[in-house]
Amino acid sequence: MNDIDKINSSVIILDIRNFTPLMKKYSMNPDFLNMIKNIYEYGLQVTSAFCKADDFYINSKGDGFLCIIFGENHYVKAYLIGLLLLKHARKYFNDFFLDKKDSGLYPSEGRDFFGIGLESGNVEKIETQVINGKKAETYLGNVINIAARIEALSKEHGRTTMLFGPMINNLLAENLFGFPYNKLISKAKDFLPAELLNIEEQMTDINYKLLSSYIFEHMLKGVDKPLPIFRISPTQFKNMNTNEWEFLTKIPSDIKTVFESFF
Repeated sequence: MNDIDKINSSVIILDIRNFTPLMKKYSMNPDFLNMIKNIYEYGLQVTSAFCKADDFYINSKGDGFLCIIFGENHYVKAYLIGLLLLKHARKYFNDFFLDKKDSGLYPSEGRDFFGIGLESGNVEKIETQVINGKKAETYLGNVINIAARIEALSKEHGRTTMLFGPMINNLLAENLFGFPYNKLISKAKDFLPAELLNIEEQMTDINYKLLSSYIFEHMLKGVDKPLPIFRISPTQFKNMNTNEWEFLTKIPSDIKTVFESFF
């Protein structure tokens, strides 16, 4: 059996909450079905704009979708795609439910109809030959499970829609701001109190620059140790103009142009 290459990637999971009762109530409503279709098509459209055809894999499962980004700057692209989905999937749902807030399915104030989870790591491509020469492919990797478990945390935290894990956070912090986030977390116990305070202040500054906040370590199902988890700050995302987002000044100009054209 040939060795299967491990591929560096970033994974995006978008999951629609309460999908079964939503389908039960609105499955015959063409506007609802079009909304679900539009969210998936939007995800495909923005991913295609950021990535070459061979640099992403996307698959819908009805109540959401899985997207895997490969290639150079995969973590930046995944992060930006997540932010775009956060803005536009929210708008699709809010527009549909504009006159249906008494339906009993509308979420409480500050919550969304969906969650988004991101993480970076290795995946393995599995490709098989099926009927008439047609090929089927899929990807395996613990990072997919981790991204899904991170997304599931969004159901437990009020006003939290987009969450991401320590690996993508470290890639963003280290490559955009030169800050080795994970290395400093792992060595935190070795610092003196004054040094630790300084490191924590630096971490808080990086979090702010990435529009995020640290929400402590979580023990995720299927993961053998607690992981630091970060969330997009709803206040920063809503109230700050994109020209105040410092991370946008650190990314390649062509990627920034794509992001701004969709935002």
